[in-house]
Amino acid sequence: MRIFLTQITVLFFIFAAFSCTKNKHAGEIRSLDSLYQGIISVEKQLSQIDTLKIQRTYEEIVRNIKFIRQNFHGTYDKSSIELITAYKNTRKPLYNFQFNSVQILHELDYSKKQLEHLVFDLRKGTISDENASIYFSDERIAAKRIHGESKLLADSLNSALQKFQELHPLVQEFINENIIKAS
Repeated sequence: MRIFLTQITVLFFIFAAFSCTKNKHAGEIRSLDSLYQGIISVEKQLSQIDTLKIQRTYEEIVRNIKFIRQNFHGTYDKSSIELITAYKNTRKPLYNFQFNSVQILHELDYSKKQLEHLVFDLRKGTISDENASIYFSDERIAAKRIHGESKLLADSLNSALQKFQELHPLVQEFINENIIKAS
């Protein structure tokens, strides 16, 4: 019985020592895990976007705007000008996505790795408390920044695609009507 109590006591102290070390940065680890999950979510959202569709949509807008500029020289009513301007403005988020998406995906991947390494170091206790708080703060800021930029890029892209779906038939109608008027 005495050996049993000694074993339980030793196990209790080992467990207590391990728990204290493990829980020392529990709040930071939870925060980093939350940031990590947010990054995975945005990364998944960005990687599921049909880049070929984005490219084709962008080219369609550019082609239609170029056609309008080259073929229609006249005075148009305010609603037609607003339509063409709104349609033309849907290009920029599409261009931004094409231009920035690869870099953003690389930054998301890098941020994930940094968060993984920091969580590993915090769990193992291989990092000093002073450095832990510095690294935690730096990684939290970096992860929030890249998460925000990625989310903004995805949201503006989705908004532009939705706007394109609304405006494209109207622009096609505008082009067809003006072709008929020019004939």
